[in-house]
Amino acid sequence: MSGRASVARITTHPLTPERWSDLEAVFAGKGCSFARACWCMAYRETGRPVVPPGARLADVRKARLRALAAGAPAPGLVVFLIYVWIVGILSILKALLGLVLALAIGLWVYRWVARSRVDRHGGGR
Repeated sequence: MSGRASVARITTHPLTPERWSDLEAVFAGKGCSFARACWCMAYRETGRPVVPPGARLADVRKARLRALAAGAPAPGLVVFLIYVWIVGILSILKALLGLVLALAIGLWVYRWVARSRVDRHGGGR
């Protein structure tokens, strides 16, 4: 890619009520159906989740995560990758969006796997 210059910047923010719409936008993306079903709550659940009659498990998990986001500490991070092209092509944009999604899911998984290890050993809240 000679002659092409780019700048990338990664920023992170705690998942708070103000950032909830950002998380929903990531989870609404193409290829994110697993995250929309789990809402990153499977790592926090023990046993079978209780789902009220007529409700969907995904909706129950989404509501639980939203309630956690309203409290302290924040249950995770929202990651933004800002990429500016001086010269670029559409295929790079598609790959970048996949990377953003992978980073966001990866950070969520890492956070909850680490927290579950702490909780199993008597730490945590």
